[in-house]
Amino acid sequence: MFLKKLLIKSEKQVIREIDFHLGLNLIVDRSVALTTSTGNNVGKTTVLRLIDFCFGANQSVVYRDPEDTSKIFKKVKDFLENHKVTVKLFLAKDFDDDHIFLTLEKNFTAVKKDEKHLINGKDLETNMKYMKELRKLIYGSTSSDNPSFRDLITHNIRIESPGTENTLKVLNQYKTDIDYETLHLFMFGCPNNVADEKKKLSKDLAKEKNYLSKLQKNRKLDDLKRLRESALRDIARLKKIKEDMVINEDYKKDLDKANQLKHKLSQCSQKYSNYILKRDIINDMIKDLKKESDAVNVNELKSIYEQAKAGVGKLSKTFEDLLQYHNKMINERILNLKSDLPMLEDNIKKELNRINGYEVELQKLNQVLKGASSLDEYEKIISNMSSAHEKLGEYNALISEITKASVRVNTLEKELKEIGDKIYHEDFKAKLDKNIDYFNSFYEEVSSKLYSEKYLLSAPIEITSKGKKYYDFKIIDTENFSTGKKQGESLCFDIAYTMFADEIKLNTLHFLLNDKKELLHINQLALVDQYIREKNIQLIWSILYDKIKSVPELTNRIILELSEDDKLFRIEELSNN
Repeated sequence: MFLKKLLIKSEKQVIREIDFHLGLNLIVDRSVALTTSTGNNVGKTTVLRLIDFCFGANQSVVYRDPEDTSKIFKKVKDFLENHKVTVKLFLAKDFDDDHIFLTLEKNFTAVKKDEKHLINGKDLETNMKYMKELRKLIYGSTSSDNPSFRDLITHNIRIESPGTENTLKVLNQYKTDIDYETLHLFMFGCPNNVADEKKKLSKDLAKEKNYLSKLQKNRKLDDLKRLRESALRDIARLKKIKEDMVINEDYKKDLDKANQLKHKLSQCSQKYSNYILKRDIINDMIKDLKKESDAVNVNELKSIYEQAKAGVGKLSKTFEDLLQYHNKMINERILNLKSDLPMLEDNIKKELNRINGYEVELQKLNQVLKGASSLDEYEKIISNMSSAHEKLGEYNALISEITKASVRVNTLEKELKEIGDKIYHEDFKAKLDKNIDYFNSFYEEVSSKLYSEKYLLSAPIEITSKGKKYYDFKIIDTENFSTGKKQGESLCFDIAYTMFADEIKLNTLHFLLNDKKELLHINQLALVDQYIREKNIQLIWSILYDKIKSVPELTNRIILELSEDDKLFRIEELSNN
């Protein structure tokens, strides 16, 4: 995918029309009196930011101070919004093909509902939908939305830190090693298609582990088994004593009835204990959710908010709204848990009524049997057996629930491990290593040609602090590179990757935006231009005219000249019309 044209227009007229070509595309500042070593704010870097805006960046990247993101250039912002400025970017699949494959159009407005997110004339309504469609059109349909579109283009658009400072670590500060793994596996033709499935299994596993923890809050499984065996021994011992007792035959019928009542009482006690257990676990979970609401992880929510803000742009909701929404969701989960309590309470009441009924009947029988000489001892045995059966019912209920929950946890852990290990199996790693080795053949060629150095990519399997495996993509550091060399490392990587992606038929962008240009020597820049033209790549670079004015090969690559008298948006000129 190549850049063909960038059109900047107000409601009334065209402000700029910038045509791109293969190779180096220079945006220069011809100002004579410069306030800094990199130039005045004439808008040469803003052109790069406008392209980034067309690829889903927030509109504020165009008018905020890159050195202090809280500072807004109000004059520029007001002009863009008041004059209803729109930006249109034209792209082609083949640079020499006149057919425009993509036309991207975005506008500047302070009213969110007036935002335009147009692709080939169709408004996608939201920036999220806009980027999702761009991902599909540029990189093809995939089974997962990871990595995100904005993550995928970070190697092509290096206009802010950390992309301007690092070769591989180009994502925001909230991204993890696993996020980088997902990005680079996708880039090198080995996408991790199990990421979404892993996420669902991980969520289910956390839920089951929490339930299992609640079950074993007071007694562990082994403890309960020991207690159950003790209860069984007590029942067997009492049963033997009862059987050895000589009871008057007249009491036989009532004693049999009493035994039946004991059995029913044991069954009811087991059900009663089970319902009590479930009710207590739900109440504990409700308490935990309330504590979670009181001790919400603000940093984690802040991370989610900042990612959404980077992708969506100006959000209609504040972070406080997000926090309130988080607490609302917790309250809804609490209400959902509470909805199960009435039925449980009803069942508890029913079983308790049955237990009380059986106990009343048993008490009546005991009164009838009181005349027996051994009745007191017999009643004591029956009472002890009843208590033992109640305990046995309670232990069995807990053991059954813990066993079931443990099986579910083990099953989920096994499934998660099998899925996670797929990308670390020999076959998968062999394919990745093959692609990396092939990429390194291009990386060596480019770095040797442009810098007389050899840079290499490596991806060993490492372990996170939480014990999770991941591929650690990194540049092999054979020397202590200077800052200039580090800049060359990134540029060579991006050029080499474009060549590699073309060779193995991966969808990729064929243009590179880069803003840390002053670190590149002018002679190297001329060499880069010659090389990337041969390789069918575009490099859009902003630079001071004084630095290139003595090199004809570079002055011929200028696509836009700006100055103090002719800034990018021509605000003074158009504001007076």
